[in-house]
Amino acid sequence: MWSESVNVRTLLALLLAFGVSAVQTATADRRHAVATDIQWHAYDEGVHLARTEGKPMMLVFTAKWCGWCRKLEEETLSKDSIIALSADFVCVKVDVDEESELARSFRVRGIPVVLFTDEDGNELRRVVGFADEAELIDEMLKALDAVGRTPSASIQVPAEKTKRTVTTLAPLLSIFIAYILRRSKKEEDRR
Repeated sequence: MWSESVNVRTLLALLLAFGVSAVQTATADRRHAVATDIQWHAYDEGVHLARTEGKPMMLVFTAKWCGWCRKLEEETLSKDSIIALSADFVCVKVDVDEESELARSFRVRGIPVVLFTDEDGNELRRVVGFADEAELIDEMLKALDAVGRTPSASIQVPAEKTKRTVTTLAPLLSIFIAYILRRSKKEEDRR
């Protein structure tokens, strides 16, 4: 009986030691983990952070109902390289339905739009419509270069940059068609 209790005590001590070691390892791993998502801020908070930290801003104009916006979030903004590079920016996501005045002030007429500004809010670059990983990395690097900053993360740019096709220009085409229809309606109303 005594040997059984020693074995049980030994087993419990080993399990306890293993459990403490596993918790310590998991905690250390979390401290060194790379961000798994872009850190988004509200616009006013983002402006304040950009000025105090001296970072450029990356504003993503989107809407819940927008299919191309969801595609941008799922296929581009979720990439490890984009997430790593986003640490060099103050990132702001703007829902155009909830913040229409802000969208108007930046002359956003169609979505998605990714807009880069310096720390004072002056526009540096603009991407209209869906952008793949390579295109967005290229624009992010150009925005950083425009403010004299180098990326803090080493980024592997995908070799093949997807050329914009009619499919990726769909948001622009829909804006153009809406403009033409509105213009022709105004001309009819004048007659």
